[in-house]
Amino acid sequence: MASCTLNKEVVRTLVSSWCCRDTAISYFGIKSEHRVSAAVQMCSPGVLAGVPFVDALFKEFGCSVKWNMFDGDVVVDHDLVVATVTGCLGDLLSCEKLAVSILSRASGITSYGRKLYKLLSETAWKGKMRVPSSLTPGFDLVEEYAMLLAGLTSIKPTACVRGLQAVSAGGVDVVVRAIRSAAPGVPIEVECENIGQASEAANSGADILTFNQVPQEIDARTSQWKTSHPHIRIQLSGEIDEANLKTYALPCVDLLATSKLSTGYPPIMFRVTYGNDVAIEEESKLVESPLTESPASKTKFASYPGGWWITAHANGISIHGTKHTYITRPA
Repeated sequence: MASCTLNKEVVRTLVSSWCCRDTAISYFGIKSEHRVSAAVQMCSPGVLAGVPFVDALFKEFGCSVKWNMFDGDVVVDHDLVVATVTGCLGDLLSCEKLAVSILSRASGITSYGRKLYKLLSETAWKGKMRVPSSLTPGFDLVEEYAMLLAGLTSIKPTACVRGLQAVSAGGVDVVVRAIRSAAPGVPIEVECENIGQASEAANSGADILTFNQVPQEIDARTSQWKTSHPHIRIQLSGEIDEANLKTYALPCVDLLATSKLSTGYPPIMFRVTYGNDVAIEEESKLVESPLTESPASKTKFASYPGGWWITAHANGISIHGTKHTYITRPA
């Protein structure tokens, strides 16, 4: 498993930018300044990831968080409490959705990456899985971090030459030599559409030859390229998943990069549950709100902006959120 360290200031700045984009919601009937505790639950088995980003998010809202597990830990139980958060109710409600989204996506990426590596361990392949270039703008740091946590490798920035770019510029040889002249120390990666284009790229001094599918005669040609240019690495990329992974893990291939780790992984579900210390405004303010009778449930309800609604029923009054019932009081 790869070891990586995040710059805390970079993480804080990124999280702050996410918060600025989020729309403030006023929760009617809720005492936003009331301090409460909430449990962050991991709903299904997987690998926990995204802790530094969620930690920074809660701190951005002035909340304190105690983690029961660490990034990279494997969770085998359902509905396991991975963290406890304390803060003002309004602040917790404001960052709950974003926190769940970060954990769900990051944990999904790491869990899926570990699954692919486990399948590769069953083969004789000696190469490495690489962080793909197709990451989500604005969320790419979280995605790359989650992939590194799964064991993928991150190659330093390269100058990537695509087939159509090379053709429009006069050929692969012209583009590679121009890049090499302008930036001598930058690795050059060429996306090759066929064996002929790959041979041209190899002879021009490219460092990585990338194919989006397995070309015919790749074994024999790779042997020739590496004999003449020992520094060259071969990469296969595309929608590589658990079903076709082993067909890509060829002895002549050095790197695998799959877009599934940024666009096709199954997320891990999380939820935030609140304790019984959630406070509401005076009941008189609630019952003054207009109530509408629901024919289906024989209860009365009033809905409010932000996904909240209140129901009046035989047992009393309940305040509901989009996922949970937060409090029930006698009428």
